[in-house]
Amino acid sequence: MNCESPDCTLGLLGNLLVAEDDMYTKDGTVDYRGNHADKSKTGTWKACPYILGNECCERLAFYGMSSNLVLYFTKRLHQPNATASKNVADWSGTCYITPLIGAFLADAYLGRYWTIFYFSIVYVIGMTLLTLSATVSGLKPTCHGEDNCHATDTQAAVCFLALYLIALGTGGIKPCVSSYGADQFDDTDKVEKKHKASFFNWFYFSINIGSLIAGSLLVWIQDNVGWGWGFGIPAVAMAIAVLSFFSGTRLYRNQKPGGSPPTRICQVIVASLRKCQAEVPADKSILYETTDAESAIKGSRKIDHTKDFSFFDKAAVLVQTDHVKGSVDPWRLCTVTQVEELKAIIRLLPIWVTGVLELVRLRMVKRHNYYELKHMPMSIFWQVPQYFFIGCAEVFIFIGQLEFFYEQAPDAMKSLCAALQLTTVALGNYLSSLLVTIVTTVSTRHGKLGWIPDNLNYGHIDYFFWLLAVLSVLNLGAFLFIAKWYTYKRPLGTLR
Repeated sequence: MNCESPDCTLGLLGNLLVAEDDMYTKDGTVDYRGNHADKSKTGTWKACPYILGNECCERLAFYGMSSNLVLYFTKRLHQPNATASKNVADWSGTCYITPLIGAFLADAYLGRYWTIFYFSIVYVIGMTLLTLSATVSGLKPTCHGEDNCHATDTQAAVCFLALYLIALGTGGIKPCVSSYGADQFDDTDKVEKKHKASFFNWFYFSINIGSLIAGSLLVWIQDNVGWGWGFGIPAVAMAIAVLSFFSGTRLYRNQKPGGSPPTRICQVIVASLRKCQAEVPADKSILYETTDAESAIKGSRKIDHTKDFSFFDKAAVLVQTDHVKGSVDPWRLCTVTQVEELKAIIRLLPIWVTGVLELVRLRMVKRHNYYELKHMPMSIFWQVPQYFFIGCAEVFIFIGQLEFFYEQAPDAMKSLCAALQLTTVALGNYLSSLLVTIVTTVSTRHGKLGWIPDNLNYGHIDYFFWLLAVLSVLNLGAFLFIAKWYTYKRPLGTLR
């Protein structure tokens, strides 16, 4: 939907007000997933430009605001390097933990469309407040010269309030946008299924276009023009992201929320424990499952039984006490599909759990006594090989991981599993923060400057990089071991 007139802009609001009724009605032109009967008018690549545009602008806003955040903390809030790094790591970790909140609401109650809607509003409020905290007198830190700034406790609190509103807002967008884009392609259609794999490539491409502009142009603006513009442009980009997403409202295919995933998981665990003495029959076809073509979970296909984690199969074993007045108590008896949901999450958890230039720089510092030199006479392009290899690795890992978590997730837990994939980044950030704290504490004993002092020329950040390299090798070994053990999910039937 292209807005080329004022009437169209007003019409967008009307779309939002009636969208909920159109999305989830079973009658007329919309099926139980929210797909219009005439598939040619909705979904596929027609809907994707709006979603990809949203992701590109949102990533531009996020990275444009966060890429230089350590510098903002040190230069404007007057924080030491270690403190600034820890604060940024804690905030970044929160940005990748809050997706669990957004994913739960999307899968259980709101659906992905409305989750993106509500959390986008919070996101824009946070970006606006951050811009105000860097531009409005009384909210922005007081500066006497370029590098002599001090922030009051209130000014720092406003800044961090804005940042954590952004962290909450991004938590509703991150786990939903990629899954929502993939929802636009029907697994039962061979052509659409092939295009869905291509969508993840374009999705990652959109992320990197946004981060490229943010990491080059916006960082330059922050360093050379000012933080007001440096934060204001990302705020505008986020507003454009919201407009892009809602412009495609009439083209989207929407899936009904399937109810609370944690509740269903707990039901399987409780039912299994209650029947811990029951024997699982050799013929798995007699385990409890609905007779309908659809599963008992809204918007979810049935899942074929798998052999591993057989203890949880006890939850689907029929015993005489399971039927009370003709109804089934889900805390005593669960369907095979519900059991397989839990198994799928358990299988994903282990996957979820799983540098030398600095040496040259320090030798140059020592050789030429550059310890107090403000700018090193060393080209930044020395970092190109390292970032090139890291970038190549991220391309292969991120796209594969994104598609893997979407494909292996139960239909009614797509957002939750996308959030699990994102929390790997959160754990990395929290671990980074913990490592910085430990390294700083240990390396500054007996009056030493430590590995990460304010003046890195006196430090040994190269030791910290070696520590990260060792952890990466250990992580690779764990991943290879888990990959050999993994069993793939096998969905049964088709979604109408």
